[in-house]
Amino acid sequence: MLSVAASQVEHAERGDFGAEVREDVLYIPRDVARTIQEMGLRNAEELLSALHSFPSSWMALLGWQLEEVQLARDNLQKTLEGHVDDIYINPPPPPQFGFGAMPPPGTPPEKLRGPPLPPDAPFGK
Repeated sequence: MLSVAASQVEHAERGDFGAEVREDVLYIPRDVARTIQEMGLRNAEELLSALHSFPSSWMALLGWQLEEVQLARDNLQKTLEGHVDDIYINPPPPPQFGFGAMPPPGTPPEKLRGPPLPPDAPFGK
């Protein structure tokens, strides 16, 4: 795991964390370092994972636009190539969830409906 420390730079520029790796430590501007410390992120791998998983949270925390957060994440990925496992650089796509059952292919719509409601049913009118 690649540890993270604050650099001498006070603020990150929009769209670029200005990160650099020296002696197995990722140095990032102080404002970003404070943010990740407050979030409980302990290393570069967790930082990349959070940037991939919650870009809108980073927008709120840094006051950046989504495109700026994505650009900063992409630049950070390039900086970290060869320093962290590739799974953090190129994470798999998020799983796709289904909501409800799909009818079998070729099932006519009339077979998908249940029995008719009784005339005195209190719902479905």
